[in-house]
Amino acid sequence: MVHKFLNKATQHGDYWSFTVEDLISHLQELQKQYSPSMYRKHITYLKKLFRIADIPLEHNLKSPRYVGVDIS
Repeated sequence: MVHKFLNKATQHGDYWSFTVEDLISHLQELQKQYSPSMYRKHITYLKKLFRIADIPLEHNLKSPRYVGVDIS
């Protein structure tokens, strides 16, 4: 999941760069391609990546919440 994001970023030797617009575009694509639960997994891994890399964007990533419906 992290590699999927890094493939969209620009690599400069051992470092990658991306803009907030790149991140938003990537998230929009993911939201169209995957179920809500899989999209949330992508968000979780990106948050971990940003936390480890000390990039302050992790607090801005929000995943949609869905309430489970109990059909009885």
